[in-house]
Amino acid sequence: MTGTGCSRRLGAGLRTSLALVILGLVGVAPGPMAAQGTLPEGARVPFQGRWTTGCFKLGMYGRNGVIVRLHVSALGGLDAEAQMFASPGCDRPTMLARYVGQITRADDEGLVDLLVGRVSLSVSDAETLRLFNAEPELLGCGFGAEAPWQLHELRDVSGRVCGGQAFPVAGSMLEDRFWIDEGGLRFGILPLALQGGQRPEVPGQVRFYKTGLASAGD
Repeated sequence: MTGTGCSRRLGAGLRTSLALVILGLVGVAPGPMAAQGTLPEGARVPFQGRWTTGCFKLGMYGRNGVIVRLHVSALGGLDAEAQMFASPGCDRPTMLARYVGQITRADDEGLVDLLVGRVSLSVSDAETLRLFNAEPELLGCGFGAEAPWQLHELRDVSGRVCGGQAFPVAGSMLEDRFWIDEGGLRFGILPLALQGGQRPEVPGQVRFYKTGLASAGD
């Protein structure tokens, strides 16, 4: 396959893969948020703790793999990390998406509202890096020759368009729904999108499994 054909194929996959990024910049403090961007006094998130998905398929024809990890504090801080892979078996990392946000509502009816903090992206594969820099407007989030991507360099992509996916700006809201049972945690929209319209009525296909408690002091 020619370089152009390969680029187009990867670009098409990235348009879908990048949509999965959930907000949450692990280990980095969120930017300023509006005063109303907190849970009501005394409220606690019913799904606090550490969660992970298994390796699941993403992209055109399921050619890519993704693993998503969440940390949700009792007070609603949400850190998330989505590691994307070149194959559906999750054996060669290509990009890492990180996000931080604040849950402002999580009630007994399963309604959850998320205030977007920051979405960041890094490239961990040499071929993906080449394509990002070769086609900065299509794949590289608009970072041109004056600011080329570097391997493993985390960049803020909030409000930018990357691979055809428009990321939300800080301060925007996502209205979702959650379901918890003996099999784990599911959302209606997350982690396959960060921007939604009508609040979903049925759970999505991606399931999170609990792996630990929330960090002390959160």
